[in-house]
Amino acid sequence: MTNISFSLSIIKSLASQGLQHFVVCAGARNAPFIKALEKIGGIEVEEYFEERAAAFYAMGIAKAKGKPVAVVTTSGTAVANLYPAVMEAAYSGVPLVAITADRPASYRGTGAPQSVYQPEIFGDHVAHSYDLSLNDIENIELYSDCPVHINLCFDEPLIDDEIQDQELPRAVAELQSGFKLESFSLPSERTHFSRPLVILGQLDETHREFVKSCLIELGAPVYAEAHSGLREDTGLLPYSIQSGEFSFRSAVFKEHFDSVIRIGGVPILRIWRDLESKLVDVPVASFSKLPLSGLSRSEQVAPIEELPVFLQSLDIIPSQINDEQDRIKLVEAKSAYPSSEVSLIEKWAHSLPSDTNVLLGNSLPIREWELVTLQESKVLRIYSNRGVNGIDGLIATACGVARGTGKKTYVVLGDLSALYDLSSLALVSKMKPLVKVVIVNNGGGMIFRRLFNDKKFENHHDWNFSEAGNMFGLDYGTDIFEIRPDPEQSEKFWLDYEGGNK
Repeated sequence: MTNISFSLSIIKSLASQGLQHFVVCAGARNAPFIKALEKIGGIEVEEYFEERAAAFYAMGIAKAKGKPVAVVTTSGTAVANLYPAVMEAAYSGVPLVAITADRPASYRGTGAPQSVYQPEIFGDHVAHSYDLSLNDIENIELYSDCPVHINLCFDEPLIDDEIQDQELPRAVAELQSGFKLESFSLPSERTHFSRPLVILGQLDETHREFVKSCLIELGAPVYAEAHSGLREDTGLLPYSIQSGEFSFRSAVFKEHFDSVIRIGGVPILRIWRDLESKLVDVPVASFSKLPLSGLSRSEQVAPIEELPVFLQSLDIIPSQINDEQDRIKLVEAKSAYPSSEVSLIEKWAHSLPSDTNVLLGNSLPIREWELVTLQESKVLRIYSNRGVNGIDGLIATACGVARGTGKKTYVVLGDLSALYDLSSLALVSKMKPLVKVVIVNNGGGMIFRRLFNDKKFENHHDWNFSEAGNMFGLDYGTDIFEIRPDPEQSEKFWLDYEGGNK
């Protein structure tokens, strides 16, 4: 077998499982794979120069399409640059496929150029790590909800065969979950769930109507996070807590609720972290596509499909939490401080056109979005990278979402997140005018001011982004926007709003 025939067999195996989109970072060692890709019709191949951004871009496409997408690299440090996106894919259930080229196994441990140890480099963050060579091939299995690593060893000469045009194989049946369902079980002690607070984390679009119908029948108070896709849903408004997470800080929670039912991804809310400390005795029932409890204490997780069975077994006494005063306080705070960060984000959000994607950055942007819920008829699809809550790769992920949906996509992120991912402005240029970058520039990591009141955590700076896009042909005010909050008003907003809600 040659490098070329080896590559063709791998590509065909992957394509037969529905992987037909490859993001390629070209190098010498992965040349056989790249040349083979050129000869198979019907697949999508894109090139990019930087591996970390390419991996987040591929993950964004996979997130939007719900199908496997591959990022292809050469050997050495190129492989390590995929790690942040692989981790995010692992904890958010995205089928990213990392295909890495390598030198023959005989070079490992020798210190020869570009001969780092690549097999199993991603550890438990992938469902399986394949280490393949021309004389050692095994069947590759992809999954619908977790990443896979495929390490391919090539010897020289790299281009060792003629390449003929190839037919694209027909995709087989739908991919299976990478998680064994027997690891799930229904929560016990259901008698303790008489006055539950329902928290909706990140939900796949395929689950939303199903979850909504279950919750309407349940009738318990619901806090729907933005990326659940149900926060602005009018059907849930009679049960929704719309005033923000401070309406049920620990003291309020104990007054109104005796349990938590979490549906979807691990929540953003502060109350979720309180379940590890102030509310450690509160029972939690989690329903998710991933077997991740999101808590260090032992908690069971059940498939979302089993939600009705659990809910029908409960004797619910719906809590009558009234967050009207908190809503008024929120409106008053936004009105009193129109140049605060929250008020400026609200003004920008209401200007968004319908039928738009919004990828919300971590730290403050995604939390502040919860306070500016639109409750309008416009259609906004909310995305986030909440698997590991990192601030890197957000611009690249948004570009992938735009590529996967074909819809205009805004990424709203903090200034530090933007600085982390400046190279991805080249992707924005490639996607122009589909992607818009909105940077909330408050001169550093202001979330840390609220957490520690210690400037060393803020990474303070005086930079602006007016010239950031010039190198890539991007226009400030058209492709890149800045929101510049008044720091004093932002601080006063939080003092007024949080002051009476602790």
